[in-house]
Amino acid sequence: MVIAAGPGRLANAPGFEILSDKELWVLIGMLRGLLWEKSSDKVVVDVGGVGYEVAVPARLNTVLSEGSECVLYTCLVVREDDMSLYGFGVPRDKDLFLKLTGVSGVGPKAAMALLSAYDGMQLARAIAQGNHALLTHAPGIGMKTAQRLVLELKGKFDDGFWRGSLAEEENQAGAEAENGEGQGAGGYTDGSGLDVLDSLMALGFSLAEAKQAWKSVGEANQGASTEEQIRAALRLLARGK
Repeated sequence: MVIAAGPGRLANAPGFEILSDKELWVLIGMLRGLLWEKSSDKVVVDVGGVGYEVAVPARLNTVLSEGSECVLYTCLVVREDDMSLYGFGVPRDKDLFLKLTGVSGVGPKAAMALLSAYDGMQLARAIAQGNHALLTHAPGIGMKTAQRLVLELKGKFDDGFWRGSLAEEENQAGAEAENGEGQGAGGYTDGSGLDVLDSLMALGFSLAEAKQAWKSVGEANQGASTEEQIRAALRLLARGK
């Protein structure tokens, strides 16, 4: 069910504001309401009797339930022939979506593919550390796009919310490595091994599978780059070892 309305009716809907007599600007930063229905990539949220169709990342879609109340942090993308509303479960993912779509050649579709494939913190960390291999595993993201994302966004996570969050995550990962939770046979504590582990888990492998592959890769590929280690681990896992 999609509830549509013309400009005159939209002006009275929650979240809309007319800024002039001739132009309607739609400002929707957040929606809270009943999840009316959902499809594979979109949901409809009933807010005061108005149904907002919102595109959401697949990772979020899987945890949303029809008939339950939900809160989505939203961003309206307006084009000449289309107006689409994108929603996210936490403010940081909305901020990341805006950063991604600010990169030349990266549109909402590519940004949603990345946010569907990876958790927002994992994605931000991959960009900040230049992990091209992880980025290219998202559907539709090639090496050139991954390189452009890293080039244009790498410095955008050095301050504010992201700096503190990524630093906290690094400290957590380092503590796990010191306790033997994330340390492979090669004794990685420099972050490259943790990137391998993150990448494998993002591709659907269990923690146990990722750790075992990481251990074997570390023994045979000491000094290899992160991308080479990931490729070696994937070859190992494909053989079922």
